[in-house]
Amino acid sequence: MLQRTARRSFETHPGRMLACAAAALLLALIMAAMPKTAFAAQETQDGVALTIDTEKTAYVAGDTIKGRAVVENTNDFPVQDVRLTVDLPSDPSFTVVPPEASAALLAPGETLAIDFEAVLPVANGDGDKGTGGSATPAKAAALANTGDGLPGALIAAGVLVAAAAVAVAAHRRKVKPGDVMALVLVAALAAPVAAAGMPAAGKAYADPSSLHATHSIKAIDDQKDLKAAAVYTIPAPTPTTQTVTFLKTDSASGNPLADAEFTLSGANGTFTTVSSAEGIVTFPDVPFGSYALVESQAPTGYLDDSTSYAVEVDATGVTIDGAPMSQFSVANTPRPVAKTPPPLIDTITQGAWMVDGYGLPDATVNLEWPNGKGSSQVTVGSDGRWMAFVPSSITLMRGDIVKAQQTLAPMLPSDFAEQVVIMLT
Repeated sequence: MLQRTARRSFETHPGRMLACAAAALLLALIMAAMPKTAFAAQETQDGVALTIDTEKTAYVAGDTIKGRAVVENTNDFPVQDVRLTVDLPSDPSFTVVPPEASAALLAPGETLAIDFEAVLPVANGDGDKGTGGSATPAKAAALANTGDGLPGALIAAGVLVAAAAVAVAAHRRKVKPGDVMALVLVAALAAPVAAAGMPAAGKAYADPSSLHATHSIKAIDDQKDLKAAAVYTIPAPTPTTQTVTFLKTDSASGNPLADAEFTLSGANGTFTTVSSAEGIVTFPDVPFGSYALVESQAPTGYLDDSTSYAVEVDATGVTIDGAPMSQFSVANTPRPVAKTPPPLIDTITQGAWMVDGYGLPDATVNLEWPNGKGSSQVTVGSDGRWMAFVPSSITLMRGDIVKAQQTLAPMLPSDFAEQVVIMLT
């Protein structure tokens, strides 16, 4: 109901809407003339913060501009080679203390600062930039105020309301020329205030290892850009770990040896790894400290080695048994392997069609037939017996020699056993 009543009122009396617009513009003029709190230009990068600020954002003739540039280390570690500078306008003339601030090391929470100030000239009768008599400072204040954006928003809102009123009135043919002229006049007076009333926010941008910030103010009726720059170095992280690595070889051949398991144990933890196909043993990211290095499992076919080596890991590197890690390697000795016992061959008679005997269960028996006539292979049964058929192309004759060799992994092949073919009497 209230909205419908207000709408009808504005439609019937467009002058009321113009009056509301004028009131909004007047309120914007008043707020634009009020002093505002300065907003610092600030940028942060790598935990380094750069700020440049002034007491106010707008100054009139005779005022003293006072400001400060500050660089702060907000990290939990020192920042090196810090240098802070400011770049200020030549008009007015600024006093800068110190001209440049620097520190070889800026500890966590510490700051570097530069203070600066300048006195704006007072009136001298010119009248254009706050120098034209007693009325000029007030005019300059109105034109120089930087505001916080609300006046500009009110001006924009007032113009929109007024434009809507004119559109409605024109549609209903109830607008008066005097109303339109009043709106144009108020808008013309408000235009410079709208421009001055928009926020003059500080600008800042960051580059690698440096920060730059720009803070804009109004000095009389000029915009002034106050700039600060900070250059710094982030120190390289202090290492707290090292890589422990060495070569594992075969003592007999000198070749790299894979699949050897090593354990590195100490107060800062226990680490286990296995040598690669290239024989490289690597423990990455081992914290500084003292450790014992042992081979926890030898590769298959090699003797175990329980030797313990003293390992020291610190910022200077790694030592193993007091020598540089680069000079250290470990060799494994192949495990001695016995020969498989030779098999037993039962008596073989002339013209026999099979040969049999005894051996180790699951062993392989290779038979060589007389006169280079070939070979056969059989497996010893679980009962220790083996049997091989004589090939049809072979006829065993008295005096022929049959040979048999037995192999049971991981033992080496046995020596050959021999049996001479006999004649039954």
